[in-house]
Amino acid sequence: MPVSRSSSRLRPAIARSISRPRNSRSSSIDAYHYSGTPSNLVIPDGQVTEETVELLQELVHPLHESEETLTGTEEPESDPEDVHNFQKLAEERSKLPWHKRPSPWWFLISVGASAFVISMCIAPRIELYTQLVCNARRANHTGGGDAEESLLSQFAGDNERQRPCAADPEVSASVAKLTMIYTLCMGVLGCLTTGWWTSLSDRAGRIRVLGLGIFGLLYADLNFVTVAKIYHRLPGTYWWFVLGALVEGLFGSYSTINATMHAYVADTVEPHGRARIFSLFYGLLFAGFAFGPTVGGLVVRFTGTPLSVFYIAMGVHTLYALMVWFVIPESLTRAQRNESRRQYHESIEKGRREAIDSPILYRFKRIFSFLSPLSVLWATVEDSNPLKPQKSQRGNWGLLLMALSSGCSLLLMGSYSYKFQYTSAVFGWSSEEIGYWLSIVGFIRAGFLAVLLPLIIKLFKPRGPAVQLPTTPNEPLQPATETTPLRQGQQTRTTYAPPSSQQSIAFDLTLVRVSIVIEFLSMIAIPFTSSPLIFTAFSILGSFGSGHAPAAQSVSLALYAQRGGVESGKLLGALGVLQIVSSQVLGPAIFGLVFVKTIATMPTAIFFLSSAVIALSFIFSLCVRLPKPVQDAEEASTGNVGHQQDETLVDDSVPVVVVDAPSPKVASTST
Repeated sequence: MPVSRSSSRLRPAIARSISRPRNSRSSSIDAYHYSGTPSNLVIPDGQVTEETVELLQELVHPLHESEETLTGTEEPESDPEDVHNFQKLAEERSKLPWHKRPSPWWFLISVGASAFVISMCIAPRIELYTQLVCNARRANHTGGGDAEESLLSQFAGDNERQRPCAADPEVSASVAKLTMIYTLCMGVLGCLTTGWWTSLSDRAGRIRVLGLGIFGLLYADLNFVTVAKIYHRLPGTYWWFVLGALVEGLFGSYSTINATMHAYVADTVEPHGRARIFSLFYGLLFAGFAFGPTVGGLVVRFTGTPLSVFYIAMGVHTLYALMVWFVIPESLTRAQRNESRRQYHESIEKGRREAIDSPILYRFKRIFSFLSPLSVLWATVEDSNPLKPQKSQRGNWGLLLMALSSGCSLLLMGSYSYKFQYTSAVFGWSSEEIGYWLSIVGFIRAGFLAVLLPLIIKLFKPRGPAVQLPTTPNEPLQPATETTPLRQGQQTRTTYAPPSSQQSIAFDLTLVRVSIVIEFLSMIAIPFTSSPLIFTAFSILGSFGSGHAPAAQSVSLALYAQRGGVESGKLLGALGVLQIVSSQVLGPAIFGLVFVKTIATMPTAIFFLSSAVIALSFIFSLCVRLPKPVQDAEEASTGNVGHQQDETLVDDSVPVVVVDAPSPKVASTST
């Protein structure tokens, strides 16, 4: 009785959102659930999702069918009607000319190029902020005149003059305020508008929304270059940078672009091929973010000004915008958009009828509707003893505690810009050195996620009992034990059954805790280092704790399923909202305020705060209680008294293997 690998392979539960056919109006929202800020892939404190790790592994091992995944939830089958409609639509598209045919290949080059220029600008942005604040607050550091000329003369003529400027507590505090307000404006507006933009893409089309999102990026680039050149002629000087953040946030920023692009892929690729396309996307993202910081540092060195990388970014985004506006075809048909409009208007009318008595409350709920997915994280009542439900009801807080643990770690993503300032002030690093540091840590982090983490899971994740798979039709399944005799001429081969759900959750939770400990050890040691080399070494050590985020998401999905949740999209939506609120709103605000208040007296305070946040995350993870399976609770209550089985049934010790059969007939075994 052979078992096919495709039938027995276990995929992560998050694959449900990837493999879902694109006939549902909520696919753009599903894409929004697992989309994140692109810089998360390269910055040391960036958090990656379980899907990112799985897709990166698939890119590295495209033909490797691994059964050692973080979760043990099988991928659900697609709706046959949806699959049929998708195939019919694909046949119609195949008749179109190639330049009018929607395809994910339109975005492959643009994804890598966009990631490249984004990572190029991470370190030079902080360096440029620092120099412009110096020019505005301390006239003795510059000779005045055009910003580009003064920066060019300073970097090309006397690099040592930059160090006292970056180390000045007043300058560092002003740069931190500017960075904090810039990030908060973009983050808050992104939270409020991304859901609306992604929903609009279902009704107006992916390309229109994508074009508007890229327009926001272009305006932010143009505003940045313009303010950097003429800031001394503007009232408020460098604070006009915030205008670019406001416009970019109103158009959804990168989160809208990523979600819409993912939805475009879901529109044009069959369910079984989407994982491969997404793995290519993430591979290009990692490649762009790994090489971008180093190339950006070299560009600054050869041109003598950090403003040069922003010219390159503006040029790349201009080409990207022209492609989207005039070349890339729309993925949704007119009928699909009309159906989405009809459903949208029906939902609006229903909401108005329900809120006719309190229109103010209705508008308030609509504004903050992006927080509604968080309600799925709240505790539910469970029965620890199914035989005595009235005496054993208690709240199941595991999912909420796991979300709080993840939220604490996500706060660290709001601290990276202030840590760049720390390296400039303490080590005298320019954008070139910061770029090298980012590339080194990014390369090692990607290698850990793609190679070392899967190997650790394969070696240490518990496996189920060995099973002998017979080759004769009338041979029953038996465990691979020495006491089981083999019939004459009988051939068997040994394989391993998947581990139980409880074993998988326990392993993933252990991986979460170990990863948090590694992050804590790395973070708590950094404030006591005075050498750039040791600082880099501890940063590399922290990259080995990057398995925390995917494992935590895996545990959350498993806990949600164990308490009866069947719509994983709701949980993914809650985790997506948690990521945006923590990393783009709360994190920058908390770490920014601490850095501004302590830069003059204790610049290492942000690292101690990061260590405290990580410790709090670890405490929350320790409080997560894995619920007992119902079967174990029943057996513990009855003590298995008088338990007997019929001889024709499979014994308890024999694991059950379910194999897809070509027909619904039930095979009988001979004894």
